Amino acid sequence: MKGWALVAALALGLLAACDGGGGNPDEAEIRAVATNTFDYVKAERWGDVYDLMSSEFQARCSRDDFITAAEAALTPEQRQALASLKLVAVENIRIGENTAVASVVTEDGARSVTARFFAKEEGRWRAAPDPSTTGCNTEGG
Repeated sequence: MKGWALVAALALGLLAACDGGGGNPDEAEIRAVATNTFDYVKAERWGDVYDLMSSEFQARCSRDDFITAAEAALTPEQRQALASLKLVAVENIRIGENTAVASVVTEDGARSVTARFFAKEEGRWRAAPDPSTTGCNTEGG
């Protein structure tokens, strides 16, 4: 995945916000993971983003490779666009036994809805890449 695409996937894909969900603890944890990821991406805290990713992703993409790609990916214009990105909602959370997917709504002048994935490991939810990806790719295409 090209550098900006990696960052865009993180910024657009791993976002969530509390939208008044019905008190489901799994949904609340998924929202917390995604919200933290969003905050870290906006602050360019790539190591913290990596720490929230699933062990499957970490096994296929080293921390150093991830941080290097993320740091190299952003032009000043892309940083400005990232800074203006706003989270609107997380909707339609569908939870399986150890996986989940949510529709994430973001806005940067136009609304975008993106499916994002999560994996439950040792009882805790983690951000996960699109299941169709390999390496440091996080978004299918």
